[in-house]
Amino acid sequence: MVSFFTSAHNLSPNSYVDALAALLGGYLPSATQSVPLAQAVGRVLASDVLAAHSSPTFDNSQMDGYALTAVSARRENRVFTVGHDIPAGFSGNVVCDDDIAYPIMTGAPVPAGYGAIVPVERSRVVSADADAQGFAAEGQQVELEQVAPGTFIRTVGEDIQKGELLVPASTLLTAVHVGVLAAQGIAEIIVQSSPRVLLYTGGEEVTTGQLTAGKIYDANAPMLRGLLVTDGIDDVYTRQINDDPQSLIKALEHDCAQLNPDLILTCGGISAGRYEVVRNALTSLNTSQKQTNSGMNALSWFGHVSQQPGGPQGVSLLNTGQRQVPFVSLPGNPVSTLVTYTALLRPSLVASRHLAPARVLVAQASLTAEQPVSGLEHKTQFRRGIVRLNPANGALTCHLHGETGSHLLHAASEANALIEFEPSNSYVPGDSVKVHLLPGALFH
Repeated sequence: MVSFFTSAHNLSPNSYVDALAALLGGYLPSATQSVPLAQAVGRVLASDVLAAHSSPTFDNSQMDGYALTAVSARRENRVFTVGHDIPAGFSGNVVCDDDIAYPIMTGAPVPAGYGAIVPVERSRVVSADADAQGFAAEGQQVELEQVAPGTFIRTVGEDIQKGELLVPASTLLTAVHVGVLAAQGIAEIIVQSSPRVLLYTGGEEVTTGQLTAGKIYDANAPMLRGLLVTDGIDDVYTRQINDDPQSLIKALEHDCAQLNPDLILTCGGISAGRYEVVRNALTSLNTSQKQTNSGMNALSWFGHVSQQPGGPQGVSLLNTGQRQVPFVSLPGNPVSTLVTYTALLRPSLVASRHLAPARVLVAQASLTAEQPVSGLEHKTQFRRGIVRLNPANGALTCHLHGETGSHLLHAASEANALIEFEPSNSYVPGDSVKVHLLPGALFH
């Protein structure tokens, strides 16, 4: 197992994901909470749910038609006397008689002794008029087609038997899962709590007012918060910082005391420049240095992941004085932030069981480039692309979209995936490549 704090300066993307998953798995809490079933869509089930009841709980009709006994379903004489109606929810008594056909509605309980349903459209009223729905009145005669026993009957436990696994733990709950749970009479469900995230972005160049020379607006905070929320992590607190390490340390002391975050994320401030605020602040909190008044200190790693974009990365374990909190530092360029989240942080959260695997789609697609593509020497390259699904055969194809610059965020907004090119490999049209669908993106 790779450890950041004993590893080399540079890591491969896979080694980085393994090490980050181990850190998150060891220090991110695995809390649960009970939520009303109506609010459970998009949440991750905390533990297995077994069926409290068989489904269906009783034999019921799959069609509007006539109920017959198993004997009368096959007999030669196909004319029957019509009994009283059996609507959905019926709980009265029914006389079992091979000569009586009971009008039965979809979902209604099949009477004891009855074993087949003939749809109303396969009936003919004898010597009388049918009603608007095609049924004969009680006491009249009706001719019915011959059918096999069991026809159009939903039997007890046909969907699931009592005690069977209804929904497994770690399932990302959909509207259909909610329907399945509701059919068991479940009103509340235990789901995994998403981690509370504290997000720092900014720098002296970031402004919230009118743009002036050398100033930019902050794209990282709303984008990264949106990526987290898309993945169901919606307990996110954003803070803007400047280039003063002591200001960041004071902000950390205050915010950790007030918010008690489970995970801290930063964008930028970790490269080799003079004003790298995140790197400078965390380095000063190294356990070999003097602790702050709150007892805060940190064990940190800053290095490069052999990929483009998003090479510089940082990972720390921050001791707040009360607990140890994983602290992940992403690069500052918006596309590098997007790539790091999609290709590195998301898989780490999945591997540490803090994000449902169903949220992350990594697949193979056929490259439709106009000319060969060469991977970078010694670096994995992630390039923006568009993945298309062929509805006829389910095949995926992808093509490059936009240039490679890590500042070209607009081009990334038009893409739906990152296409991964392995180091020093050459690719020709038709080759299979790995694609990472961007959070919330759809196939084109």
